[in-house]
Amino acid sequence: MPSVETHVKISVQLLLVEYLSTVPPISTPRDLYMTDLTKEQVICLLAVHGYKVPEPDLTEIVHRINALMETLKSLDALDLYHVEPWSVQPFRSPDHG
Repeated sequence: MPSVETHVKISVQLLLVEYLSTVPPISTPRDLYMTDLTKEQVICLLAVHGYKVPEPDLTEIVHRINALMETLKSLDALDLYHVEPWSVQPFRSPDHG
């Protein structure tokens, strides 16, 4: 006779399968990305670090942050999942100059 623990595991698995069947699939990889930051969000992020930026500069900062995030998304297209990471500058022991 299966133990109570086994019954609980099976019940949890069934509930998980039922829940996942109701979750709509992600239609495109774009759905995985966050949306652009708003001025209010940038103000809050800067305030956390003690910065208060004047309004004329804030528009430029928001634009640059969103442009940077958009550009960094292109790195996802690189197939690097099977590549071992390397340091920027390889370590050289004193014996090898």
